[in-house]
Amino acid sequence: MHAVVVEAFGDVDKLLWKEKPVPVPGPGQVAVKLKLTSVNFADINGRSGTGVATLPFTPGLDGMGTVVSVGANVTRVKPG
Repeated sequence: MHAVVVEAFGDVDKLLWKEKPVPVPGPGQVAVKLKLTSVNFADINGRSGTGVATLPFTPGLDGMGTVVSVGANVTRVKPG
């Protein structure tokens, strides 16, 4: 899969398009194939170095999509 990654604080030129491994959910987590995501003010602050983000990070705190897998102890959602 691909993701936008911030590896250094700065302007929009610090946004990198990178190949990333498909995430595997841990206990209490779910993996979602995102259809839409957004970048909000917290992401902009993180990228510029004025927020609480630590490097590296993937911006996009908001998103929607389909659950593709669930980790151990997840009972309230299921794939699909």
